[in-house]
Amino acid sequence: MLELFSRTIVPDSALPQEVWERLNPFHLLDSADPLLWWREGNWMVGRGRLLTLQFSGSDRFSDAASTWADLSSHVTSAVSASVQHVSESSNVIAQARVRAFSSFAFADESPTSSVIIVPELLVGHKDGQFWATRVWAAEDKAVEAHELELQVKTLAAAEIAPLPDPGIVLTASPQIREDHERAVAQALDLISRNQLSKVVLARTASAPAGEAFDARSVLANLARTYPTCWVYAVDGFFGASPETLVEVHSGHLHTRVLAGTQPRTSGDQIPVVSLMTDAKERNEHEFAVRSVVDVLDECATGSTVDGPKVLELPNVWHLATDITATLREADLLDVVGKLHPTAAVAGVPRTAALDAISALEIEDRGRYAGPVGWLDSSDDGEWAVGIRSAQLRGNTVTAWAGGGIVEGSVPADEFEETEAKLAPIRDALAE
Repeated sequence: MLELFSRTIVPDSALPQEVWERLNPFHLLDSADPLLWWREGNWMVGRGRLLTLQFSGSDRFSDAASTWADLSSHVTSAVSASVQHVSESSNVIAQARVRAFSSFAFADESPTSSVIIVPELLVGHKDGQFWATRVWAAEDKAVEAHELELQVKTLAAAEIAPLPDPGIVLTASPQIREDHERAVAQALDLISRNQLSKVVLARTASAPAGEAFDARSVLANLARTYPTCWVYAVDGFFGASPETLVEVHSGHLHTRVLAGTQPRTSGDQIPVVSLMTDAKERNEHEFAVRSVVDVLDECATGSTVDGPKVLELPNVWHLATDITATLREADLLDVVGKLHPTAAVAGVPRTAALDAISALEIEDRGRYAGPVGWLDSSDDGEWAVGIRSAQLRGNTVTAWAGGGIVEGSVPADEFEETEAKLAPIRDALAE
């Protein structure tokens, strides 16, 4: 198995805090291959690929879990900081672990690969603490602290030029609308015949990106407009997700379920009463919560459910429920695989919903609504549901949006809901 080494530095006398504060995460990104995880001013940026692992098929999660466990058992990490400084910063030791960015395809049969990417350089900021980690393989030359300090100092001193405006207009043809509304009607027929309780149907909007496309601008736009969302970029897949699939830190688990949505218009007041009392929205939400709780009952203890409540975003209102628990002995990727897909992005019952998605949706989802996030060599990590997202393939950007179909859904309204959910990506691309 490949043996990896890492070295981590943090602010100290050789590289003081004021140097680190000049780092801008969006300008740090590699424009050709951005690797980003960002929320509320906490961020990680990866530069260069040391290792790219690919998985596919129905065993992609278990294969990835096994591979990552083997790799993690062959990691040697070092922190270049004074003992006093390390003891004063509870984050330092955790940040020294080898971390990887990851994105998984939604469907077992998808031709899109699932990836785990270990960057050569990881620069991050969390709760006021900066750090940088370099990773290398056993056969490579070891990285000394002064070499890493010079690399960070060079990045901090680089001139920050304005990022180019993307100027991309996503379009959905009348045919896409017709196809989506037809699919919703067919799903309602399945529900009326008791073959389904709920199914989530998605559709696309796309645009040519051009050779000069720079995702850094889009990601900066998303972070500015949706600061409470997970803003991510992994292997050309990017977006701003409001939905936490699972976070695990030292065995403490948190997940957030979003299901039940109302589009926003200018001047809207928080629709607490209408969302909380709407039978269709509550029914959709409760399906999603139950699907997550059932999984956590298998791999965690002490589950606590907080919700539903109304979550306000610039483009929509959501019903949201937070769930916390303590993870039993289980690999994080195994938990991710068990949780995916939740009823919030697939439906109930799961197998029948997935069959309906495969039959009714025009295009393969790729990584849309699949798990996206990061994990480290001690099995901590943060994962979002890959919604409010788009994929760059060649010179084309394709975005997805979906909605839950239950008894009482109206095809035309469901299309308008997908329009509202496309707003984050559409606006970020157009600015």
